Amino acid sequence: MATSSKSTGIKREQENAAFRFLPFTVDLFARRGLRMKRAELIKVRRPETMTLEVVEALEQVMSRGTLAFLCRAGGWRQLSRAKAGVEEPDRDARLIDPRIWKDLKLEFGDPAVDAMIMTYNAICEAGGQHAPVEKRGKRNKHYPSSRKLSFKKNGDILVHHIAWMKVREAPFKVNSHYWKFLTENPLTRLARLDVREVSAEDTMRRLLRPDFEPLLPWLSAHLVRCWMRELETRWDSMERFDRLNQGMAAYFETFLQLSERDERRDLLRPLVGFFRAHLDADGLEDQWEKEFNRLARDLRFADRDAYRRTWGRGVEVGWQLWQEYTEARNIHPIDRESPDRVYMEVIEGVPYEELAWRARAFANQLNAVIS
Repeated sequence: MATSSKSTGIKREQENAAFRFLPFTVDLFARRGLRMKRAELIKVRRPETMTLEVVEALEQVMSRGTLAFLCRAGGWRQLSRAKAGVEEPDRDARLIDPRIWKDLKLEFGDPAVDAMIMTYNAICEAGGQHAPVEKRGKRNKHYPSSRKLSFKKNGDILVHHIAWMKVREAPFKVNSHYWKFLTENPLTRLARLDVREVSAEDTMRRLLRPDFEPLLPWLSAHLVRCWMRELETRWDSMERFDRLNQGMAAYFETFLQLSERDERRDLLRPLVGFFRAHLDADGLEDQWEKEFNRLARDLRFADRDAYRRTWGRGVEVGWQLWQEYTEARNIHPIDRESPDRVYMEVIEGVPYEELAWRARAFANQLNAVIS
């Protein structure tokens, strides 16, 4: 009887995975928003829960879904990209061009499947379905056994990030432990300007590995959109204002340091795009000052000054980008490597000089520097 009951339970779980979870994963990668479900939760890393046919279908869904995301994020754009040891950049390159895509291999592992299952369970719980209460001392089968995530494969990073985006945009809230799980991703940390648990250096170290770094030129516009969305919320509270400013300063300074260390000015592409979007209208600085004064009206002068200096560190990078361009331009054309050529094209395509001077003036204002 016990064996029969167990067999029946496994069959029910397999049906749930095939007829409810699998269609959900298709929606996860589509442009449709998430909707609350009322269905049984899926157990994590339980091979018997999914049949071979479901596993094979999931591989296809992840492969096609991540490619679709990359295309929407900017993979359709024609960009110049630097090539190691070559003076001339690879121009008019699209991520989806066969000559480029054939060299990029997306691989998926347990973290990608975990992210889809956790997202599915999150919306099921939001719809009123809850996991059975576990006996004391037993591991929760609806949560990954390892709380410390490891993203060894590039596809895992993308799937996990896509799941976070869909949950962020959902018209309902999910349990906090699902949200925390979905934010523990290097690409998501960068998109959120989050340095609370992992440093900017460690996050960037993973994203600049050879299996992921080639994707970054086409993810630049996506990162800019994420940063702008995050900064729209910085006036909600002083705590959020300072957290985002700390993250912006840490990541932007890390970009500069890595570009100098590796002689890769082309890595600065997303920062140029950000300051173009961030300073897209005159008079924004005055509006920001008013918002800051509203948040800081009860603070001591010393505390206000500390917050402003942190804010100024991130803004100052906007001026440093122009200095990097000036240095690259001063290199004799014969001696310029492709990273410098790509960076110069990015800067000159904005154009950037006026934005740089505005960034410098505002940074000086925040740092109480008389220029």
